[in-house]
Amino acid sequence: SRSENPTQEFVGIVKKYDKNTKVATVEVRNFFLPNSKLEVFGPTMKEQIIQIGDVFDEDGNKLDACRHPKDIVWFESDIELHEYDMIRLVR
Repeated sequence: SRSENPTQEFVGIVKKYDKNTKVATVEVRNFFLPNSKLEVFGPTMKEQIIQIGDVFDEDGNKLDACRHPKDIVWFESDIELHEYDMIRLVR
């Protein structure tokens, strides 16, 4: 087991994932930017690094940043994510 690194910031939680469109719907918890490298981990998967591109709000508007906790946003992920998976920034 690896030691927890407290500088890794928890930025979101996965609400759902669509396997057909590869779209992950995420509830924002802390500030993060599009085109970020993120670490995803959860009860059903080992930690994986994903590189995201554009991030959109619920209306499909492209965001320049995700800054509001509780906002619902979405982005594409080639890796299948699962409800309740946690997302944190890779420092």
